[in-house]
Amino acid sequence: MQRNWTAEGGVRIARALLCTALLVLLAAIATGCGSTSNASSDVQVQRDANDDSGDGNGGSDVGDDGSGSDQSITPDGLEGDTSVDVQPNDDASDVDESDVEADLALDGADDEGDLALPDLDAPDSLDAGGDATPADSDGDATTSDSLIDDSVTPGDPCKPGSACNRELTPEGGCLGLCIKQTTKVVCRGTVVAGLCYGLYPPQDTNESQSLNGLDVTVLAAPSGVYLPGDEATITLRLKNTSGAELKRTLIFKDPADWQVVSRDFQPGQLLTIPNGGTFDLEAKVKAVEPNIFNGAYNIFSFTFDDGNGGKQPYFEVFGVIGYPQETDSIVCGGHYFPPTYCPGNNCPSQGYFQATCCDGVFYPDGQCCNNGDCNSGVCSDGYCVNRVPQFYSANRLPYGYVKILVVLVDFDPIKPDADICTNRTDLDGMLEPQTVEGWYDDLIKNRTGRDEKLLHWQWTVIAGLSSKDLIQDAMYDFPSYQKSTEAYLKGKGCLTSFEEYDRVVIMSSQIQINYGGQAFPDGRIAMRYNSPLLMVHELGHTFGANDTYLNIGDRFQWQGDLMGNYLNTNPIPKDGVAWTEVGLGDVDLDGVIDIFTRNMAPDSLVVSAASATVTTKGTIELALSVRSKEGEHLGRVIVDQVQIDLVDFAKSNTTYRDDEIMTVFDGSGIDLDALKLAGTLKIRVRTEIYSTDASFERKLLTLDELIDVPVQ
Repeated sequence: MQRNWTAEGGVRIARALLCTALLVLLAAIATGCGSTSNASSDVQVQRDANDDSGDGNGGSDVGDDGSGSDQSITPDGLEGDTSVDVQPNDDASDVDESDVEADLALDGADDEGDLALPDLDAPDSLDAGGDATPADSDGDATTSDSLIDDSVTPGDPCKPGSACNRELTPEGGCLGLCIKQTTKVVCRGTVVAGLCYGLYPPQDTNESQSLNGLDVTVLAAPSGVYLPGDEATITLRLKNTSGAELKRTLIFKDPADWQVVSRDFQPGQLLTIPNGGTFDLEAKVKAVEPNIFNGAYNIFSFTFDDGNGGKQPYFEVFGVIGYPQETDSIVCGGHYFPPTYCPGNNCPSQGYFQATCCDGVFYPDGQCCNNGDCNSGVCSDGYCVNRVPQFYSANRLPYGYVKILVVLVDFDPIKPDADICTNRTDLDGMLEPQTVEGWYDDLIKNRTGRDEKLLHWQWTVIAGLSSKDLIQDAMYDFPSYQKSTEAYLKGKGCLTSFEEYDRVVIMSSQIQINYGGQAFPDGRIAMRYNSPLLMVHELGHTFGANDTYLNIGDRFQWQGDLMGNYLNTNPIPKDGVAWTEVGLGDVDLDGVIDIFTRNMAPDSLVVSAASATVTTKGTIELALSVRSKEGEHLGRVIVDQVQIDLVDFAKSNTTYRDDEIMTVFDGSGIDLDALKLAGTLKIRVRTEIYSTDASFERKLLTLDELIDVPVQ
């Protein structure tokens, strides 16, 4: 779980979801962008990309009106900051963020948290036949080969829409590979009734089935998308093919979204069908409430009970109800959609306040169809990404060397080693660091085309701790819990401070957070239970990725994505949106994949350029660039804040989260004419970052430089 931060105009709608998840495991209760889609078809609704103050407390949002050939409608935003998201586990072998480890469960874990919303299955297909249509999908990189532009001669510049996987030559040529940047939105899954499903397309067609000697043939049933008031006839023919007489009790209940006009069968009716005989069931129903976003399109679910107990065969009849045309409807792919969707108490977490229509496919919560829809940056799988890293408190990209400490507290039956500081490599089978590393290795390779390992890890695991030994003042909020844990380990001689590590992950069922896992500034992570893919998700925040599950889109186009909170192992989560946010795209459109404008292991910081301008408004505009150095190589750098002093005038400004700085000083009290005549301005620039080298030694790099800046 995280909160967004961006410099894009406006603030993102602060969304809130508070729900409880109930899943059973081992008999335990567990579980912007301002855009106008000039290139898209029909109508688009949009909202600015992200929030907010960066304090993790959410904010309000008002989106841009936009301009262009399409309509743009952006309602006022809501506020809130709590979210719990629930995802069903379709495979008992899967591990999602709400699972408790079967062999080493945390004491007292109730497993709420950074969970994924229930899958929202949806309606009929985009084509006239009503069948689900597999989309042309080039959204996720499953193999780097599919993204390589091999039409470019090495040394030549990459073509527009591609980026080099190495630093450019002084002439702008690429000596590596040109990697295609997928910034035009396509459905990375299946299109059904004008909606994109990233992983699990819904069943919306009515097909005949054989149920243990009882063949059910559909003679008449709804097909396509119905509108409220439309009527449909359902006729099923039951044929006994068992070789003997069948007696079955008919069990069903009337639908919620359809009104039964008439039916010739009753609940509890005994059906006696001779061998080879048939029996027809017929009903007339009327569409009442749209269910296109509900994920459940059952009109009837019939059970044919043989009276022997156990699991009984059943047959479902489906019918999709869409929205009628209204004056403000979004017309997309021949379907009508409301400009906003807010389903009662589930609003806004299961609704949307912005949407896009891209090539006839409707994307709830989408912000863009292509780069032209974003005020700056790129369109990444429907989100506008305008900075790297995108997440407000990320302090590095997945590139270089990561020294990570994992502290396990309140795990049973893990006992402390005789030396509590021992690195517990014996727990690798439980923590699966190879799963964490492997997901990021595949991500980097697939998105950059580089075969060598570009992200290196050193793991330290300390285990066997108990909250009762750490916490003396009953303070279980994570900042307090983290402080107590650090003090305990320092007292035992395990470390001098958590600053020795790039990432610190503390797992305990006793940590008071609202989610199963939560990322905090400075690479700190809290987790209430062990799950390798939950760790991958939370690490994604620390590298720059935002959640995509806080609105309805995660059950459609972002279904199956890591940051959409899909944390199952089969299939492995996809990298939708996140790949650009963590530096594996070309967000600044300079022709280079963003991580390759950085240094792997910086050893110093410098100011690479600076200039000052005296304006007609009586101000001094100061522009400068802060860069890291590795040897003699300059690279961009993530800085939390930079303090700039005008040495001779006792004025100071502090900038945040940017290494390309433009700041304005008030010129009051300064003889600006004399300053212009002098031609230089003395400034002092101060900032600091941590850097980890190839030997996993972590150092604090400090910049404190006096510079004479030319004045214009």
